[in-house]
Amino acid sequence: MCLTMMGKSERRQELLDLTKRSTAAQFERTFRSLNPQLIIHQAQLLRPEHECTLYLPNDWTSLQEDKQLYNQINIHVPLDFGDGTKWMVRVRQAHVDRPPKVILDKVTESEVTTTKVLKKGGVKVPDAWMPPLTSKADWDKTTSDKDVADYFFTEFIRGEAWLNHHAPLTEGHISEDVARTLIQGIALLHDTISRIDLKVKGIGSLFPSDSSSTDSYTLGPFISSSTLINPDPPYFLGPFRTNQERYLTHLDLLLGLIYDGVIWTDDPVGAYLWHLEMKDLVQGDEEMGSVEEKCFVKHADDKLSQYMLSKDGHVEGLIDWEWAYVTTKSEAFATPLGLYHSVSFYNGSNTLTVEENLLIQAHETNNRPDLAHCVRNGRRYQRLKDAMRYDRPEGIRLGTINALREAFLGKEAGTGYESLFEWGNVVMDKYREDQKVHDLLKREAMMSK
Repeated sequence: MCLTMMGKSERRQELLDLTKRSTAAQFERTFRSLNPQLIIHQAQLLRPEHECTLYLPNDWTSLQEDKQLYNQINIHVPLDFGDGTKWMVRVRQAHVDRPPKVILDKVTESEVTTTKVLKKGGVKVPDAWMPPLTSKADWDKTTSDKDVADYFFTEFIRGEAWLNHHAPLTEGHISEDVARTLIQGIALLHDTISRIDLKVKGIGSLFPSDSSSTDSYTLGPFISSSTLINPDPPYFLGPFRTNQERYLTHLDLLLGLIYDGVIWTDDPVGAYLWHLEMKDLVQGDEEMGSVEEKCFVKHADDKLSQYMLSKDGHVEGLIDWEWAYVTTKSEAFATPLGLYHSVSFYNGSNTLTVEENLLIQAHETNNRPDLAHCVRNGRRYQRLKDAMRYDRPEGIRLGTINALREAFLGKEAGTGYESLFEWGNVVMDKYREDQKVHDLLKREAMMSK
C-alpha cells in the first residue's frame, strides 16, 4: 500500500515494519560476510603460539538482542585466547548505502593507528590491531564490495557503556557523586592525552607511516563522517595547516551543495546566506587562523555512551575512536559533547553547564589551568559544529544564529537579532552582490510562479 494513502497510525506502523525489515537484512548480510575460520587464523597470526576461541553465535538474531555485543552501529564478537587474554572483533554493519571499501579501509587504518598512539601514551583506551592480510582467496569469499566483511581486533576492557544521556546529568539520570566521579575521570583522561608529544602538527588524521616500525605514524587527510569529503577519489581532504583552512574548505563544500540543490532544499537562500555569514566569522577569527606548534588527538563523537564506566562512574576507558582527528589544543580539550549538549544549549544559551563547571574544577584541582581555559573558551567549536549540520528538520533557528555569533564575537555580537526576519534583512543586504545569491533568488521566484 502507498504510504501517502494511509492514516497516520498506519503510516507509523508501516515505517516501523520497514525499519525492522531493513535492520534485519543488514544484520543478516553482516553475519553472512564473516568467516570464523579466517578471523581465528588472523588473530593467531597476531599472537603466534596462542590458540583462541571466537564466540560467534549460530543465529544472527542473538547478536542483535545482546546490548553488550551490539550498540546500534557496531557489532562486537568476543574472542578469547588460551592464556586468558580477551579480545573483541569489532564489526561494522554491512549497510546497503555504506561507502566503498577503500573509504572503510582508510577509516579503520586511522582508527587503529590513533588508538595505538593513545595506548602507548598511557590513555585508557583498548589497544587495536588490523587483521593481517592472508591469501587473496581468503578475501574472495564474497564477490560484492558491499558484502565484504569490515572488522578489526580490539582489546577487551572492563566497564559498561551504561550512560546514554546529555547534561544536566543529575536531573533524574545519575547522582551528584557519580557525576563528579565521571567528570574527574574525563579530566584525567584529557590530562593524559595532552601529555602525548605528537610528532606531527596540523589538522588531519593519523595513519600508519611507510616506516617498518609498527609504532610509526604520519598525519594524513582529515577522515570525516560529515560533508568534508569529495565524491570522487581520493575522497578525503587535508591535512590542513590551520583550523581556519579546514573550516573554510568545509563551508565552501556546503555552499556548493546548497547551490546545487543537494542539501537545504526547503530554504536554499536562507541557508546560503547563513553559511556565508559562518565563513565571515571563521575568516575573522584570529585563533583559528594561527598555526599551532603542538597538536592533539580529539575524539570525534565524545558523547557519554562512548565511556566504559564502572557502576560508580569511574572511567575504565574511552572507546570508538572512529573519525578521530588531530587538531589544536583549544578544540581538542573543549568540553565533550555529553557535558554541554543540553536543552538550554539547543535553545541558544552559551552559559556553561553545571557539568562544565565541574570539569573546570577538576582541571584546576589537577593543576591544569590551561585545560580549564579550553573548557571556558570552547563554545565557538561546539557552536560551529552544530551550525554546520544540514539535517535540520526545523530549518534555520534564531537561537543558533545568535549563539554562534556570540561565541565568535563576544560582546561585539550585541544583544542578538530579535527575529529571523530581522536577521534575513541584514544578511541579504550584506551579501546582495553575491552572484550565487542572485541565482538562488531567481530560482526561488521561478518555482513560486
